[in-house]
Amino acid sequence: MAIPRDYASMKGRPQRNGDRRAYEEAWAERNDYAGRLKATDQSWATLASERDRLKGDFAAAVSGYQAALKLMPDTPELYSNLGLAYYLDKKYEKSITAFQEALKEKPSLVAPHLFLGMAYVRTSQYEKSIDPLKKAIELDPKLRQAYINLSASYDSVGNDDEALANDQQLLPLYQQHFGLVHEDTLQLQNNIAIGLRSLGRFAEALLIDEAVLADREHALGDTDEQTLISRFAVARDLRRLGRYEDALDLIRQVNSTLDQENRSWTLFRLLVGSEGARGIVAGGGRPGEDAAAPEVKAAGPRLP
Repeated sequence: MAIPRDYASMKGRPQRNGDRRAYEEAWAERNDYAGRLKATDQSWATLASERDRLKGDFAAAVSGYQAALKLMPDTPELYSNLGLAYYLDKKYEKSITAFQEALKEKPSLVAPHLFLGMAYVRTSQYEKSIDPLKKAIELDPKLRQAYINLSASYDSVGNDDEALANDQQLLPLYQQHFGLVHEDTLQLQNNIAIGLRSLGRFAEALLIDEAVLADREHALGDTDEQTLISRFAVARDLRRLGRYEDALDLIRQVNSTLDQENRSWTLFRLLVGSEGARGIVAGGGRPGEDAAAPEVKAAGPRLP
């Protein structure tokens, strides 16, 4: 970095055209130099914070981002990165404040919306989590973690219709990312079937449960516990639709595969497993759990 000419020594000179021009050029060089020094200091602070965050030293990362913000206080990406460091350090209230500052400056950033919503989930502020999670999905419709946390929030506030609709939107992303017969995809389908049953839509739930059963039979075999749980789920749907003989046939199939000595306990466990508690789809993380942040433009050099 070249050191600028000494503009101060020109201040007392007569203001002839040549001297004036040289003075202005020197002054411009000085301002440019000072700006580059400031940017370099800020960039190094950001770079060091990124390294600390990746190493898991979140307290050091926080200090680095705070130092960078003193140099460039109007940089929303830095507030976003600061909020992420707080979030990963489980200081959720401080992360919420940082994410709010980032969004105040630049509402189009995806990461602050996502992690603001997740911080609200982590602090059981489910109503508050809904809007930022919906905004994250609006900005990035393929953001699986936002859907997962949004469904958890809808469930927690008793909004079954919205939870079901959200899971149905998430399903194609899971099928595309994990494949049709991946257990996370099948668990999500199971959650959708549970949502349908809670709304009394038993025929639709049956179609999904039958598809999950067929996939599990193909992928896991007839005697795997997840396959047997799916058989119970289908039998329950059939019973609610008045198809009692078909339901009994499935129960007999399950019964015939079980070990005689442990049959009673196994039947009880399978029945409880099929009763309809929503499972955790692990592909995008548990609700509120740490997730890889979407690409966030840092206000300085980023690590590869």
